Amino acid sequence: MVSLDSEQLRQFHDQGFLALPGLFAFDEIAWVRDEAQAVALRSTARGSWPDEAPEGTIYGADANEDVFGRLARHTRILGAASALIGNELYIHQSRLLTWRAPARSEGRLVRDFSSWAALDGMRKPHAATAAVLLEDAAYEPALSVVTGSHRQEGLSQGGSQRLVPVAGGTGSVVFLDANLAYVLGPAGDRPHHRLFLISFNRLDNQPGHPRGDPYSALKARAPLAEADDSLWPAPWCAAG
Repeated sequence: MVSLDSEQLRQFHDQGFLALPGLFAFDEIAWVRDEAQAVALRSTARGSWPDEAPEGTIYGADANEDVFGRLARHTRILGAASALIGNELYIHQSRLLTWRAPARSEGRLVRDFSSWAALDGMRKPHAATAAVLLEDAAYEPALSVVTGSHRQEGLSQGGSQRLVPVAGGTGSVVFLDANLAYVLGPAGDRPHHRLFLISFNRLDNQPGHPRGDPYSALKARAPLAEADDSLWPAPWCAAG
């Protein structure tokens, strides 16, 4: 389990995000990345909610694909999420952006809580999203954030707020406060990086009218149980 120190907790609460470089080793995420390509080829559960995710996003991979279920409940991710927003959590939704996604970044600011409040009836922003980098984004940001915007109201798409790029290598994870304004990928017409976004919500913050599978979880009744520390399939581990 990841143990966050007081400075990391302060940064998340003050700035609205926390980057954990290299939380997963390259060979761990290489397997996940290969699976993402396979999921993209066969998946029909693609969403089109422009205020929440780009067109072509695959929702619900944590519930329908074993490797993404393992990753979403991995002790390193779930432990950090629990430290940041609370101990009893459930997965409100997951979003997989793959190399097959046709959408291009238009510099659209996303604020998860605004979408979830409108679409699902989430009451308070007691939630956070873990963005797992499935490919190297060390020189070009996988996402950009408006630092401290989780404490502000009324941000507009055309405002003067400054976007801070968040880069990282394969296997890095960035935690985003549910009220933070951010942009997926670089601005302009280049494709998004491959990302797996897992959004955690507290059990005591149940949405009033969730959309249901695959876009958001129906009413959760028990906290998440952590998966073991391995992302590889059982036959691989046994042969190892």
